[in-house]
This record gives sequence, structure tokens and C-alpha cells, in this order.
Amino acid sequence: MAMVVVSVGVTGCASAQWAAASSMAADQFPKKEQLQRVALREPKLDLARDSARAIDQWTLKGPLPTSASVEHVQPKTPWEVAIAQDVPAFGTALSVDMQCIAREVSHYYLARSEYPGNLLQSFIARRCGSTVEDPRLWALSGDVPAGVSDEQWLANWREQLKGLSKIQAPLTGVSVLREGTKGVLVVAWGTPEAEFSKPIQFVGLRESIVVRGRVAKKNVVRIEALINKGEYEVAECKTLEVLQPPEFAFECPIDPRDTHTTLSIAAFESGRILGNGVASFSLWPSGTAPESWQRPAGSADVPKGDFNAQFLGAVNRMRQRAGLPLVGDTKEQSITAKMLAPHYLAAALGKGDSHDADDIALGMMAGWDVPLDVVSSGFGSQALLGSRDLSVFMDFALDSPFTRKALTEPRAQLIAIGSVDDADHALAAIFATYVPLGLFERKESEAAIITRLNALRQDRKLGLAQWTLWPGDVGGMVEAKLKARVWTPVDAQQYVLEKTAEIAKGEVRGYVQLVDDLNNFQFPPEVLMRSDINVFLAVGTYRGEGWAQTRYVVCFVVAKTGDIETASR
Repeated sequence: MAMVVVSVGVTGCASAQWAAASSMAADQFPKKEQLQRVALREPKLDLARDSARAIDQWTLKGPLPTSASVEHVQPKTPWEVAIAQDVPAFGTALSVDMQCIAREVSHYYLARSEYPGNLLQSFIARRCGSTVEDPRLWALSGDVPAGVSDEQWLANWREQLKGLSKIQAPLTGVSVLREGTKGVLVVAWGTPEAEFSKPIQFVGLRESIVVRGRVAKKNVVRIEALINKGEYEVAECKTLEVLQPPEFAFECPIDPRDTHTTLSIAAFESGRILGNGVASFSLWPSGTAPESWQRPAGSADVPKGDFNAQFLGAVNRMRQRAGLPLVGDTKEQSITAKMLAPHYLAAALGKGDSHDADDIALGMMAGWDVPLDVVSSGFGSQALLGSRDLSVFMDFALDSPFTRKALTEPRAQLIAIGSVDDADHALAAIFATYVPLGLFERKESEAAIITRLNALRQDRKLGLAQWTLWPGDVGGMVEAKLKARVWTPVDAQQYVLEKTAEIAKGEVRGYVQLVDDLNNFQFPPEVLMRSDINVFLAVGTYRGEGWAQTRYVVCFVVAKTGDIETASR
């Protein structure tokens, strides 16, 4: 009997991998005209074609690991040996994690004749201990009559397998299954964006987890790691050692009571404001790693055309439970987001121009159509393929620490939402939260910075820094001139240096920073190292011509305590 073979195209977890920076120069956002040009183009997004059918529950077959690592294996089965002979580069790259992914997806494909939705794909990849951020998949399926032996089946399909030579990846996996007259072959592959010094344990975690390694990307200038805590919190991982990218070493706090949490690492390249996700891990501190994925109980699908209202309601219910203020919809910015969403999502799903993703994410963060004076913003996106369930969408969004950070920003008051929700089995959206400038109290702001400085100095066993006032209202002058745009931040810094030089006998050093949150002010290294230190401080707000947002301006001057000719505060 003849065997019919169907080749199914490449797919992957299809999740956005961009992590928005929490702070950036307000003059570096794309202009509104750039975003309008993107919005007018024809988008290349087709969620209906990429979507899987919804599923309520799926149990993995196993065996499953308890840590994430890279471990290569030798070809063993006749199929693996044949592939290794025909495509040596593929055969020598077989790894435990990709073999696991291929096996679990092949069981799903055999049962349902399609790939899992991307949420289940992500669960499979993490549960299989993969260090690859976005594993890729390819499948062959067809009729295998009952009288055909496995050897005959392999011989019949072998020519198709030579196409695997197009796959160039350091990690690969293959799984072959047959049931009745149906046969399935699934291939998984990927390239890790980070290498780790030792396996990442999923379970048995206590107060913290340490991750060390190096990212594969070149030209990386900064690496960040975030971890979810509890139901709604997110925490920054502490840098353990003074390492230069691409190397990193983080200690991430763990709540042993958490049944599940996610750790994510992002790398920021030179000249780029958005970071790329390089690794994400699921951790189960308080129990065992599950073998099943299940749709949340009592959840329901979103009617087409009603996503924005329902998502806003879900976000506010989450924020209320977390003790955070509610956010309101900024309608004009949401209209802009609606036009931009298909272009961003196409880029995130590998179907459009990757530069669009940068421009749109930053353009959304800019908030050109937000009716308030914005000082800070956060961005997130999510594409859920295989379900229109709002609870599943929220779980998926909050699973990413970088997206969770945007949705749970305590100071946020507004949100803009742009969705693509016309597919039968998919939901996708981009969103941004906005922090308005609000009431600015200069003296309170200055006191808060000094308090944080001295807390850091005490941690380092240093004495308190002396905070000195200039004669006259220098701080008030700086605040007024910056707000009126009479001075630039550089002008303000020059002014405070001159005023300090009038009362300081020795050398003085001046620094100026523009930040979206005063807690993001980075202290000069010398004030966290020297024991004899005196500081002068002036804080204001500034929004340059054509800027999308306002920034706090911190003018910081350092001198030796013995060189000052006036009383300290």
C-alpha cells in the first residue's frame, strides 16, 4: 500500500522576546510620524493560520528532568542513526532537552494532528529543561498501513529527512511515533542565547537561586535578570560579581512558599534601548515540578471585539488584589495601539520586520497621545495561540517578569491597549502603562535620595555622607530654570558646580543624570567607596523641545568634608 506523507511547516513557541528598558532618554523615542508610517503599511499577521485549537488539559508522557541544562546524546534509534548518516551536523547535535521536546510534541501531534498552542509549547520546553528561549518545530505525518514494517516506513520517508540539512543549530531532537495507520515524525531544534556554568534546578529551592554564565550575543553592554515573587510581585536579581558582559552572575530571591515562579534574563546591546530575552526558566520552589498543564478553572473565552474592555477589567482586578491603584484607559493612545498591534505582533512572531518591533514598543512607551505629562512607562505584549481564554492570557502575560513589571507598576495610572482578536482560537495584544509626573516636591525628593545613599553606605560599613546646603536657594533656582526650559540639564549642572566652588577649597566633582524614577538615580562609585565625603544635591524636572516625556534631573556634586566652609545639613 502507498504511504501518504504530509510535511508541516516550521513553528515555535512564538512569544515576543523583547524586554522593555525601565528608563531611557526622553529624546530617543520614535517620533509620532514614524509610527504613523508603520501603521499605514499592510500588516503580515495571520493569527487564524497560526492558531491551534483550544485544549483544557494535557499530560506529558515523560521522563522529565528536574533541571535545565545542555547535554548531548548519541543517535540510538534507527531513525536517529539514519538522520546522523544523511545529515551528520544534525545527528551530532542531538540533545536531551530537544529530544524531550520532540517526544512530547509528537505525542500531541499524533493525538490531535496539529502543533500545541504556544502556551503549551512553552510549558513543554521549560519542563523538558531547555535553555533555548524559542525552540523550533517541524513535523511529518502520513498514513502508515498496518502491514508496513518500521524499516519499510523509514526507507519510504528517508528522502524527506535529507531536508534537515537546512537546519543549522547546535541542539536538535527527533521523535517518531505510529499508532494504527498514522505515523508522525517531529523535529525540534534551537540555539541557546546563554550558556550556564551549571544546571538550573527546578525544585528544592530555598531563599535564593544563583545563576552564572555568559550570553551568546555580541556587543552586549548590559544584562538584567528578574524573577516573579508570589502571585503578583516581581523582584530584581542582585548582581553577585563585578563582571563585564557577556558574562553574568545573579542571585535571585526565592519565596519557598511559591508553588511556581519564573526567572528571565535579558541582554541589552549597544545602542539598543530594548533588551532581548535570552533565557527563561520555570521554577517550583515549594513542591514538585508538574507533569500536566491545565486551563484555569471557571475561565471563559473572550467574545470577538470585546478584548480591550475585558483585559482592562482583568488588569484592574489583579491590581486591586495586589493592593495597587487602578488604571484607566487612555483612549487616544489605545486607538494608536490598535493600528500598531498587527505590525508589532507580526515582527514578534517572525512574520514581519524586526525593526518594527523596536519602533512600536518604544513608540508605545513614548505615549504621544496620552493626555498627561508622562514621566515613566512600561511596555508588554502577548500572543496566545490555541485559546481565547482571558484567564489563560493573563496567566501567560504575568508569567513573564518583564511584562508583569509593566502591568504591576505601582505608580501607573493609565494603560493603552491594542489588540488583534478576530481569530477563532487566538488572542494577541500590545499594551503600555504610564506614570504621570504628578506633584513634584523638590525638598522631599532630595531628602529621599540622600536617605537611599546613606542606606547604601551603611551596607558597605561606611559613615554617613554629609549633605551640605549652598548659601541661598540654589536648589530652587535649578528647579525653576529647568521647568521653564531656560536651562538645559547641562546648564543646571554647571551652575551648581560654580556655586559649590565658591564654598569648597579643594577639588569638586559634578554629575548630572536624567531618570524616570528617582530610585533609578545611579550614585557615582566614589560616594560608595570613600569614607570622607560631602555631597550637594539639586533636583528638578525637565522636558526638552519635542520630547515625549518629562524626566527628573539630578545634579549631584561631591567634595571632601574638610574642604567645605559652611555647615552641613
